[in-house]
Amino acid sequence: MLRTHLIDQHAQTFDPEHSIEQVLRNELGTVEEGRFRQVFANAGLDARQMATPFGRLSGGERLRATLAWLAGGPEQTQLLLLDEVNNHLDIAALEAVEQLLGQFKGALIVSAHDLDFLQALEFTHQFIWQPTGWRYEPWDDGGQ
Repeated sequence: MLRTHLIDQHAQTFDPEHSIEQVLRNELGTVEEGRFRQVFANAGLDARQMATPFGRLSGGERLRATLAWLAGGPEQTQLLLLDEVNNHLDIAALEAVEQLLGQFKGALIVSAHDLDFLQALEFTHQFIWQPTGWRYEPWDDGGQ
């Protein structure tokens, strides 16, 4: 079975009342402690952020935590669907998200209006909607 995950612009993946650490330890199960800490350090999340309830984190922190969880879990996601995830991110958060997505080993389907964000992800192909239907073609930096 193909393991897929959808993340939208609000990145409300987890229970907003629980800390990232509580939720992710439950979700990740038996991941070794060192690996657990490294996955989230790579996402730029510190101990304070890990102890903060998910609902009180910024959009960028929620998104980075979700991407780290997807990358570090015992069963990696194979297809990641992203819907306007770069909305409302500051420059530092956007760069961290671009880096995390660049390390993602699965396939990405991304909906975004920010051409710079899309170019940073270095896609190989794109779907384009035209009145005659969808076209699948090599990525050309979004130039039409």
